[in-house]
Amino acid sequence: MRREGRALSFEEAANLLNRDVGTIAKTVQWLREKNLVEVEVRTSNLVSLGSEGQIYSADGLPERRLIEMLSEAGGVASIDELKKSLGEDVFHIGLIWAKKNQWINIESTGPQKSVKLIHYPGETSEEKLLKHLRERGVVEFEDLGEDLKKACMNLKTR
Repeated sequence: MRREGRALSFEEAANLLNRDVGTIAKTVQWLREKNLVEVEVRTSNLVSLGSEGQIYSADGLPERRLIEMLSEAGGVASIDELKKSLGEDVFHIGLIWAKKNQWINIESTGPQKSVKLIHYPGETSEEKLLKHLRERGVVEFEDLGEDLKKACMNLKTR
């Protein structure tokens, strides 16, 4: 089935004909066996925000929240202060990623440990991807630019 010069998916055909997808699939298979239609199979990888991605999209990535807090505190804050403000989980995740990105140093002054901001980054590719997905919902992986594809793979492994 075609509409406006392009092939329809089973879902689109089902909506158009007020039938369920299974009925459309069986009918198309029967028509294909009789050589009455050609079927084009297309696979695509879709990307969307999961529950954690939705939280990060709204609140910011843990590492961004950590460096924002450091920036507001003048560039240095004690680990205890950061844990108290961010919460244990967000603090630890943020600390790991901010350290990995070389945005912070951990310093000891006597028994007290503090975190020092050494680089305040602009918007990261991961943040751009979260924003893109928040605005668009579901996108095809293949349609993303190389930097957003890499960001997608990075976020997937977190």
